[in-house]
Amino acid sequence: MLINFLTFIAPHAHRAASHANNALEAKVAIPGITFPIMWAAIVLVVLLLITIFSSMSVPFRPSGTDNTTRKILFWIFAVATPICAFVTNIFTCHVYSEEIFGETYIVPKGQSIAEKFTELLTNISIIAIVSFFVFVIIGFILSKAFKSSKLGSWF
Repeated sequence: MLINFLTFIAPHAHRAASHANNALEAKVAIPGITFPIMWAAIVLVVLLLITIFSSMSVPFRPSGTDNTTRKILFWIFAVATPICAFVTNIFTCHVYSEEIFGETYIVPKGQSIAEKFTELLTNISIIAIVSFFVFVIIGFILSKAFKSSKLGSWF
């Protein structure tokens, strides 16, 4: 008799628990891919401008060590770009409640919040790696475009 009771109650309890879980998931908003890309682009532009200004502020030296200093500055900021982009995205791209930020990015039913957060973390990591390569490509283009200036010593 206990087995009959459990087989009758278990599907209803599971359905109620799954309905409560779906209700919880529907109230959680995850930022899309555009938001982390935007922050990474802002970080990239700011660090690129800082790199340009710091490279331009290094004075010419007759021994040629100014070129080495500019190259070191460029590569320090190139490595700092994905780190800063990742940290900025970690602090700005959270799992938000829809009461605060609206219903733009809702976790689809059937997916858990942890899966969406893992997807967001993967996207942030990929965006940080891509920001490094974009920084180096833009630096290479600027270095070749301004070959006779101080920026030409980056590569």
